[in-house]
Amino acid sequence: MNAMTRPAGVAVLAAAAVLSSGCSYNRFVSQYNTLRRQFPSNITAGLFGFEEYPVFNAPPEAERVPRVDFGRQPS
Repeated sequence: MNAMTRPAGVAVLAAAAVLSSGCSYNRFVSQYNTLRRQFPSNITAGLFGFEEYPVFNAPPEAERVPRVDFGRQPS
């Protein structure tokens, strides 16, 4: 891998890490929301004001890999 393709590869890895984190977050939120609605947890949740959390939905433009130009700038 040369120096020109390395930054693009890093951007792809970073995007994959964000999507992976979003999946982990959504899994946790789904479990929390389900538990919050089930008896007897729903009683405790109601007494203490536990609210439902929204799931993470990335906007469609988040799937596009940004174009990066590391060309030399004129001095």
